[in-house]
Amino acid sequence: MPMHLDLEPLTARAFAPFGRTIEPPAPGGEAVLHALIGPGIETARHCAKLDTHSPKTLPFTAPAMERHEHSEQLFLPLGPARFVVAACLPGADGSPDLATLRGFIAEGQTGICYTRSIWHLPITILERPATFLMMMMAVGDPAIDTSWATLPEPLEPRSGT
Repeated sequence: MPMHLDLEPLTARAFAPFGRTIEPPAPGGEAVLHALIGPGIETARHCAKLDTHSPKTLPFTAPAMERHEHSEQLFLPLGPARFVVAACLPGADGSPDLATLRGFIAEGQTGICYTRSIWHLPITILERPATFLMMMMAVGDPAIDTSWATLPEPLEPRSGT
């Protein structure tokens, strides 16, 4: 039986325990994105890539969550997008603390930057394909850059009430 997760609109305040939201700058302004990604382990380097993701529909199931112990991770849509953000804090033993799990729907051009070690679902796009800029610190070894945790029951994000 899946764990149901009702999604709420993404706001900076609600997302604050897990990281920061990123809004496009005002006309004539700028956003310095690399400053959000702090130094990682000594051998880590900035990693930036563009990914185009195919959409899913709600509800869907997710059997696992990921985290990056040595880096923040930023996702910024390169155009209007609608996507699921689900995150939780690490427990005392480092595993996902599902009691802190929250789910959000991000819309428009709002991006997110997860704090180091925050458990989260992989980026999940809704409705139509979308391209994202992803930035983080990485050494190039998946076993070091990303940790995975299989959930006791699959997570099922769904539209909130």
